[in-house]
Amino acid sequence: MASGDFISLPPGLFPDVPKESVASSPPEIVVPPAIADDIEATRFVPPQARAIAWNVVLPDGVRVAVGAALIVGREPDDKAHPGAQLLTVDSDDHSVSKSHIVLVADGPALTVRDLGSTNGVAVVHPDGSVVERSAGDPLELGSGDEIELGTLVLTVDAGTL
Repeated sequence: MASGDFISLPPGLFPDVPKESVASSPPEIVVPPAIADDIEATRFVPPQARAIAWNVVLPDGVRVAVGAALIVGREPDDKAHPGAQLLTVDSDDHSVSKSHIVLVADGPALTVRDLGSTNGVAVVHPDGSVVERSAGDPLELGSGDEIELGTLVLTVDAGTL
């Protein structure tokens, strides 16, 4: 067989596996009936989607996991998003508001929304482009984005669970 040649498989040999699904248990190993008794045959295991574990990295290198929602500020409260995690950050120059932003993780997406802060929020993408947002206007984030809250800069990091 030459490089680039493909092997044709009989139709129906492997079931369709939704790519968006996230396995909560080990994948089922599919054994086609024709080779079920062959203990030396390789078994097909469907590819597994990976859940994203969003983090923000503080200037001192501390990583903070983002649950469903995370409010960041000098003295954050969860009035804007009841039940959210609270992340208190230092801001000696008071350029960060008490409850400055909320980060919301929804499946594979992470968004930032300004909560009416004095200095607003700017996001610097890895390519150097900058997007500013005013209060209430959400912006989807990606790994490597930098979130500027006054003079404080947080870095977004996406890992997998």
